[in-house]
Amino acid sequence: MQLRKVDPFDDDEAADDIRWLDGVCFVGTAAPVELEDATWWIGYDDGKPIAYCGVKDSATLLGWGYMCRAGVHPQHRGNGYQQRLIRKRIRYARENAMRGLRTDTSYDNVASSNSLIKCGFKLFIPRHKWAFRQSLYWRLDL
Repeated sequence: MQLRKVDPFDDDEAADDIRWLDGVCFVGTAAPVELEDATWWIGYDDGKPIAYCGVKDSATLLGWGYMCRAGVHPQHRGNGYQQRLIRKRIRYARENAMRGLRTDTSYDNVASSNSLIKCGFKLFIPRHKWAFRQSLYWRLDL
């Protein structure tokens, strides 16, 4: 998989690819992806989009980042791509002097939870919960 940083505001095809992947990865389980105020990457295999991820500044913690969305096309899961997407955002956070990263997953998303654990994230209970009722909250201090 080739990861490429994209700007969905200057590149309509990238915006379409992210929205398409989001629809394929989160069928009926999540609100549509919001592209605003985030940095995005798309993973390509043989020129076709197969994965995507985003990170943005945390809305609640100054100097922290929030991994806002990621997905791997169902036909390409099980190849370690999710961990590559996480590591890309960790590198980005370090390069941009962020103090850490936070994110959330649904309680039943075992694959994403295991990928976060393998990349060093820890569960935590935030003071103010921002996600769904049955979400798990993750953080990585940098």
